[in-house]
Amino acid sequence: MKQEELEKKVIELEEKIDAVTEHSNELEEQTRQAFSKILKLMTRYASANNEIAERTVSNLEEELKSFDEDDENA
Repeated sequence: MKQEELEKKVIELEEKIDAVTEHSNELEEQTRQAFSKILKLMTRYASANNEIAERTVSNLEEELKSFDEDDENA
């Protein structure tokens, strides 16, 4: 009787291990997807910041030209 009980426990534990492994794999995939989304958002954010910086530099250059022209005309 003890042998049968032990075998039953082993089977139960193997099933639990399989369930935990499957859940772990699902969590790993969800984590991978989340990091992928985060990376895409960070890339978009960096791109937007780059565009803003370029526009700011361009605007500052235009203002500097305007000041230079005003100085030349004065």
